[in-house]
Amino acid sequence: MSEKILINGNYPIDKIAGVLDKGGIVIMPSDTVYGFLFTKEASEKVREIKRRDNKPFLFFISDMSNLDELNVIYKPFINILKKNWPGPFTFIFDSIDGTTCGVRMPKWNVLNELVAKTGKILYSTSVNFSGESPLENPTEMEEAFGDSVDLFVFDEKYLPGIPSSIVRLSATDGIKEVRAGGGKLKL
Repeated sequence: MSEKILINGNYPIDKIAGVLDKGGIVIMPSDTVYGFLFTKEASEKVREIKRRDNKPFLFFISDMSNLDELNVIYKPFINILKKNWPGPFTFIFDSIDGTTCGVRMPKWNVLNELVAKTGKILYSTSVNFSGESPLENPTEMEEAFGDSVDLFVFDEKYLPGIPSSIVRLSATDGIKEVRAGGGKLKL
């Protein structure tokens, strides 16, 4: 059974980072909606929990230099990134290996502190089973995933936001909005 923490806006960064450092899985708010938060070590377990195919996960970074670690092609778009990050944007980049990669640099100190504290790029995905709508109610999240995750962080002050805007940045195909969301792209 997982541990549940009910907070009132004061996030236990050390505790959450400790769970992530041990390869654990956390469900908690982000700056947009609730999500799974984990490191590379737990990625296959999250695939199993969500019944998810090989679709890539989202990455949270705290600094542009993290993009080099992800081996994505971002330098042609550096000015757009500087104008829109940190913020409610998921940018989908081409990877050097021919795949694509969705990345966010949130404008929320909690996630940025977690990335910095763990020293790792954090993975994320919505709280749902693949193909279903994301869950917004903490009780439903706990009922669906209570035996599968290590830590739930439920914030009494949290008000669900608008999901991030998703924008594809491709050196060959240009700039394309994939999903309208919480941000208006500055070019």
